[in-house]
Amino acid sequence: MSLIGSAQAASAAYPVKPVRMVVPFSPGASTDTVARMLAQKLTETWRQQIVVDNRAGAGGSLGAELVARAQPDGYTLLVTNPGPSLNSILLRRKPTYGFRDFTPVIYIGSAPLILVANPR
Repeated sequence: MSLIGSAQAASAAYPVKPVRMVVPFSPGASTDTVARMLAQKLTETWRQQIVVDNRAGAGGSLGAELVARAQPDGYTLLVTNPGPSLNSILLRRKPTYGFRDFTPVIYIGSAPLILVANPR
C-alpha cells in the first residue's frame, strides 16, 4: 500500500488547507481502513483536516485518474495498493494515467493475502 500524489513540490508551511486523501476502493475495504487511520493521525500531527474520499470503480482507476488530473499542489493524495498500476494490462478500457502522473510520497505497509477453499 502506498501514498502517492500529483504534487511537484510542497511549501514549508504545508498543509495550510484541508488535504483530500482519495481511496480508489469502497468504504470498509482494507485500503480504506488504513487510509482512515492514517488520516486521523495526520490530522492530529498537521493540525489540518484530512478528508478521506472513496472513489471506487474500474479496479481503482476512477480514483487514480481523479488524482492524476488534480492540481499538482500536494493537496490531493492517493492511498492505494498496486491494483491501479496493473489496470493498463488487465482492463479493456485503458486508464488515462501513467506512472509519470504521480509522485511517490511514502510506502505505508503490506497486507498478507491468502487463498482458502472449503475442505469438503
